[in-house]
Amino acid sequence: MPFDILLTTQHFPLQYTPGRSDRMLDFHEITFPPYHPSIAKTGIPYELVPEVTGKSVDAMLEELVALAQESNNSVLTRLIAPNVQKNQRRALHFQKEGREGIYCEEVLLIDHFCVKRKTIDPYGLGDQGIRIDSNIVPDYFVVPDKVSFSPELMQEYQMTDEGEFRGDDKKLSCPFLFKRHNLEEFNAIFYRHIVIALNNEIVRRKYAGIRAGA
Repeated sequence: MPFDILLTTQHFPLQYTPGRSDRMLDFHEITFPPYHPSIAKTGIPYELVPEVTGKSVDAMLEELVALAQESNNSVLTRLIAPNVQKNQRRALHFQKEGREGIYCEEVLLIDHFCVKRKTIDPYGLGDQGIRIDSNIVPDYFVVPDKVSFSPELMQEYQMTDEGEFRGDDKKLSCPFLFKRHNLEEFNAIFYRHIVIALNNEIVRRKYAGIRAGA
C-alpha cells in the first residue's frame, strides 16, 4: 500500500499564538481531517475504536510533549508530564453504547469519549463534539500553505486545492467534513488523532483487500 495516501498530524498541524510561559497556549482553530468517503455510506466504524485508541493517546501525548518543548510553555509542560507517566500504566475501558456505538473511559486528558455512526463526543448525547451532517457542515477546510497532500491522497478523499485563502493559508474543498460544535481544545486535539487513525485503518484494509483479491 502506498504510504502517501495515509493522513498524518503534519497535514493538520496545531497552530498557536506564542505568549507568556505561565499561561496555557492560545490554540488557533483546530482543523479536523475529512472522514473517509466510505464512512458517508456505512457510518463511522466504531468497531475499530478499541484497536486505535491506545495508539491515538500515545500520538497525542507525543505531539503535546513536542509542542511544550517547542513553545517553552511551563503550563503545558506541567500538565503533560504526569500524564506521560500515567500512560505507561493506563488501562482503557470500553463498553457498548446503545445499539450502535462504543464508549471509552480512562482516557488521559479527556477522561472519556463515545463514538457512534455519525458522532464522536464526550457522552454520546450529540450536544458537543464532531458529527456528520451534510446539511450544516462547511464544504472546505483551511491549512497552512506549506502543508502538502500527495495527488493520491487528494484523490482518495476527493479534495481539491482552491489556492490561497488568507495570509499563509490555503483552502481545500472536500464533501466529507465533520461539523464541530462546543468542543474543548484537548478533546478536539484527541478527536483529531482518532479520526486520523480510523481513516488510516480504513485505507489499510481497503488496499489489503485489493491485494488479497488480485
